[in-house]
Amino acid sequence: MENKAAIFFDFNEPIITNTTTVRISDLVQTDSGVITSAKDAKSKSFALIFPNPMIQSANINLPSEISLPCQFSLISPAGRKVKEATLTNRNATIEKGHLAAGLYHYLISDGKVSYQGNVLIK
Repeated sequence: MENKAAIFFDFNEPIITNTTTVRISDLVQTDSGVITSAKDAKSKSFALIFPNPMIQSANINLPSEISLPCQFSLISPAGRKVKEATLTNRNATIEKGHLAAGLYHYLISDGKVSYQGNVLIK
């Protein structure tokens, strides 16, 4: 999807931004509308993290397209890597531990295939 923005300052003519292109990937949503998984752009498989929102822990289900072992990273709303793990099983669990409530970004990668998405921690 391509888009531009018109920015108005006071009553002056608008300043038009450069055209930007955004690709919206396929996401899976629950009945409540919460995004629960991310789809790799090159395949039809999903890395699923549930429950989302996470209260104490969450389960990770990895598709067969990702090779094991793979790396899991959790990035805080401030952009800091707050949790890392090497996943050696297609079904794993991550614990909330000391993490504050907020929307975190996750990345799962084997070096060739990557999945990323968001998980809400309550």
